[in-house]
Amino acid sequence: MLVAFKISIFHFVQDDFDIAIIPDWRFENEFMYIYKTFGADIVRPILITRTDVCSVDNMTEEQRSHVSETQLDSIQVSFYSAVIHNDGT
Repeated sequence: MLVAFKISIFHFVQDDFDIAIIPDWRFENEFMYIYKTFGADIVRPILITRTDVCSVDNMTEEQRSHVSETQLDSIQVSFYSAVIHNDGT
């Protein structure tokens, strides 16, 4: 699992940094693996929503419905530490 490799890197350098940012989650199992490994007191998930659908318009229906585009939709908004609405400003 790729996420396990990434976590091994975090453990290796954890004393060198105060923060690590993972900018793109795709799958719930990866998200939960990191959340459970480091705990709620360290992991601060942030949900970024978009009002502009430009990037979605360029995707086929098959791409839009792919599990990597939809799986995190099942996570309740209340689970996130913050929600940022990206409206282009």
